[in-house]
Amino acid sequence: MEKEITINKYINGELTGSALSQFEALLKEDKALAEEVQFHKEVDKTLAIHEEVESNENLKSLLKDLGKTHIQNKPLERVDSSTQTKEAEIIANPEIFPENEPKIKNLNRYAWLAAAAALLLFLFVPNMLKKSNPDLADHHFKLYQLNDTEMGNGNMDQLYKKAKANYADGQFKEANVLFREYDQAKPNVPKVWLAIGSAEFKLNELDAALLSFQKVIEMKDSEVYHPQAYWYLALCYLKKDEAQQAIHQLKKIKEGQDFYSEAKRLLKKLQ
Repeated sequence: MEKEITINKYINGELTGSALSQFEALLKEDKALAEEVQFHKEVDKTLAIHEEVESNENLKSLLKDLGKTHIQNKPLERVDSSTQTKEAEIIANPEIFPENEPKIKNLNRYAWLAAAAALLLFLFVPNMLKKSNPDLADHHFKLYQLNDTEMGNGNMDQLYKKAKANYADGQFKEANVLFREYDQAKPNVPKVWLAIGSAEFKLNELDAALLSFQKVIEMKDSEVYHPQAYWYLALCYLKKDEAQQAIHQLKKIKEGQDFYSEAKRLLKKLQ
């Protein structure tokens, strides 16, 4: 137990002075101890993965790497039934058999790692990976991509290009001022309002974004843009933590339309 405490203090940076120097010198001489310290570091890394994990695939990749390091090509020794009882007693009562501590570590080091990984995967991962509704919205949001089609002649074309450049550079407030100026001269262009709504989403102006995307749906002859508008409406509601409203919008996207696959996957997460 004392060794475990010392290892934890070393990993946490709590050993100082002569205690630190002595422990580091021991690490250079004792290969088993060095392996045990590395083992503890990697278990700590595994248990802290909730701060970094992006997806279940990333977690599986980490566990796979740990398995390759500690388990692969390290077959467990076969023991006959006469030794199993003794070893079980040693493991359960290490303080009674201190001379067997190295044996205990050899028997269980890789089993402990496997157990920790399995517990993490099957007990903690579902909660760690479950994103909040606003986080889901941010994760699925992609800025609407304006194409290079010129939207007018002369000054109007230049105005559109300047707005589009600001939009692409992330200068969303400046872009929306110019987009709205453009709309005054050439109103109700669906792609312009999809861009305006997307910029408002990025600015966290969610109520304004809802109105912009709804405007696209209400425009005459804008049906081809409706699936995109429904998708963005759903993400706005999700960002506002209004999951039922988001589900309602997602269900409006029909099979064969743009964003149908994305909507179907997101619905599974929400229902």
